[in-house]
Amino acid sequence: MEIEEKKNKNKPYKPIHEGISEWPVYLLSKNRKEFIEEVSQKAIERILELRPSRKRLIEELEATVHREQNRMKRNRWRADPPDENKFWAKIKKNWWS
Repeated sequence: MEIEEKKNKNKPYKPIHEGISEWPVYLLSKNRKEFIEEVSQKAIERILELRPSRKRLIEELEATVHREQNRMKRNRWRADPPDENKFWAKIKKNWWS
């Protein structure tokens, strides 16, 4: 059986914005601190909306730690830092201590 070679389908596209300084991703990086603060605040609001009680929030955090540790055992990502296991072990130890 012969394997068909994939053809490069990359086509040049006309830029949406001519100058890099107009690119949305550039503007976000330029205002990185404010952007991170806004995203963090909205994430906190959303989490508290979905998990309004302390008990439900703790349950969700415990489940997240458990799922992440299992993911690292079964399917490590190339982006995972080498000390990821130590990080989650420390989180778990500090959380349940």
